[in-house]
Amino acid sequence: MEALERKPVKITENTLLPLSMILVLMGGVVWLTSIYAQTTENTKAIVELNRKQDEYNRTLSQISNQLSEIKGALGMKKLKVGDE
Repeated sequence: MEALERKPVKITENTLLPLSMILVLMGGVVWLTSIYAQTTENTKAIVELNRKQDEYNRTLSQISNQLSEIKGALGMKKLKVGDE
């Protein structure tokens, strides 16, 4: 078996365009990958924020119900928002 001989690569005007296209393509792949990773992280953060917001809404509802019970026990009339 003969060893394969490697020919030296010559960069000429004809090879510059394909090389630049390869570099642009590689840059695009890296950019898209970083955008995808950031989108994935943002999605996880939004899910967590929604979970926390639901928890806050449940807590606020419980507080409102308890306040209504206290007002009822004290015989206070229900105030409309903005009444003082």
